[in-house]
Amino acid sequence: MKYSFEKTGAAAGKVWNYLNENGATGIKAMVDNSELKKDEVLLALGWLFREEKIGSEKKGRTIVFFLK
Repeated sequence: MKYSFEKTGAAAGKVWNYLNENGATGIKAMVDNSELKKDEVLLALGWLFREEKIGSEKKGRTIVFFLK
């Protein structure tokens, strides 16, 4: 599967909306509760990190992501 700038940007929007609606969340929960695949969630998180729109915190064995 080829990942375009547009597709990754759209996934970043979906992840941002998911975090906005659900609060701090781990990767597995985002994948399980959205139509995005794990690699799409990871690319989207990278995009949002680069734009400084999200932060992360380790809780036990899980890393949770949240909006800044």
